[in-house]
Amino acid sequence: MSVVRAAGLPEQHVETLPLEAIDRRDGLFDHLACLYLPALAPEANLRSFDGLRAISHRLRSPDGCPWDREQTHATLKPFRL
Repeated sequence: MSVVRAAGLPEQHVETLPLEAIDRRDGLFDHLACLYLPALAPEANLRSFDGLRAISHRLRSPDGCPWDREQTHATLKPFRL
């Protein structure tokens, strides 16, 4: 996570801190400060469709799981709910 102070001004300053450190620094925040949180990588965001697609792609890749590469809709049909 990054703390950006005075964004767009000549005195702009960016400081990268771990999440647990942002509330332990006095004077870090004022009316010109904001936090920047980078987006999660698709495989890290398991609650999104992109995350599911990234995991499926990795499992079906040549270096992935042999069982997953062999599956088709027909082979999975007996296991549906």
